[in-house]
Amino acid sequence: MITRSAKKGTRKAHIVNDPLLNVDEAAEELGMSPKTIRNWIALEQIEFVKVGDSKFAPVRIRKSVVDAKKRKGTKQVFDLEKKGPASVSVPEEGNARESA
Repeated sequence: MITRSAKKGTRKAHIVNDPLLNVDEAAEELGMSPKTIRNWIALEQIEFVKVGDSKFAPVRIRKSVVDAKKRKGTKQVFDLEKKGPASVSVPEEGNARESA
């Protein structure tokens, strides 16, 4: 199985007992829309696995990758200067500071 990492052009072979999630499952786990996940895949912002050799082969995302994104607590926003998404840390609701 070949995976593509978020860094362009890097490929590595993996044989791991890590469940693969489809786009909808990954989106549900992260609390995001499937469209956001597809955009991340298109921009190689998330590591994914292409299942098959065809150009239109379905892709899967490892559960460990989704869990890592969840632990990071990042939300995707559009960076106009870079013409693409940028990760921004968002504080948890209990940790937000009040300005006086």
